[in-house]
Amino acid sequence: MSLETMRFSGILRNANGGISLTVSSRDAADSPNRYTVEFQDQFNQYQQDSLSLVDVNDAQLFGQDVVVSLAALGLPNLDQAVRATALQLYKSVDGNTYVNFDTSVKAVGLAPGDLITITYSKEGFNRQPFRITEISPSLNYRTATITAQIHNDEWYAAADAGVAGLGRQPNFDVGVPRPLMGSVLDSNGNPQFGITASTIVSSDGSVSVQLTVAFSVPAKPTVASVGIPLVGLDPQISTTGGTIARRPDALLRV
Repeated sequence: MSLETMRFSGILRNANGGISLTVSSRDAADSPNRYTVEFQDQFNQYQQDSLSLVDVNDAQLFGQDVVVSLAALGLPNLDQAVRATALQLYKSVDGNTYVNFDTSVKAVGLAPGDLITITYSKEGFNRQPFRITEISPSLNYRTATITAQIHNDEWYAAADAGVAGLGRQPNFDVGVPRPLMGSVLDSNGNPQFGITASTIVSSDGSVSVQLTVAFSVPAKPTVASVGIPLVGLDPQISTTGGTIARRPDALLRV
């Protein structure tokens, strides 16, 4: 759906005739330029690993790193960790542009998470995609105030895919991995996460959507856990080769 200032604009004007659209950005403290996350890599023998991504240009411009831990659970490997962390980094730094405007009943049917396009020559927007983050309707929904964040599809594909770790690292003792399992079974009997969506209406009339993911709680780790083996436990036996000659009269002693 498009709310744009072309032939038929979906943006209302103020009482003085000016456009109601305002463009803003969060301050540096609320827009992290470095995200960190810890996970157990399924392709690296479930070793505890960590990832830290930083936007170098923003860090140099701001003069320091604003570090935040990524709020993500169940990351299975390094590739997924890179994708999830890079997406949040792009949205925090490159997506630090928000618009706020009033619209008419055209907002009926829109919900937080929907994409709209805005054309506003003063800011250089030409059908620029924005993702709605909040909708605050007025009395009887005659008008509504929309807050949206700038959007770019490239953020979801720009993260490097197919990355791999440095291989197995020594001196790690994390115990048995604790993967997150789904709480419901699908038609094929495979566990799936139970995802439910609920709409929350605030006292000011704004509407937000909350997603809840249900999963089976993994077992708590024991105090003395068993670490991953340093060598393979399956022996390889060869009856030929070697450099030590066999003595015919040698006795096997136990």
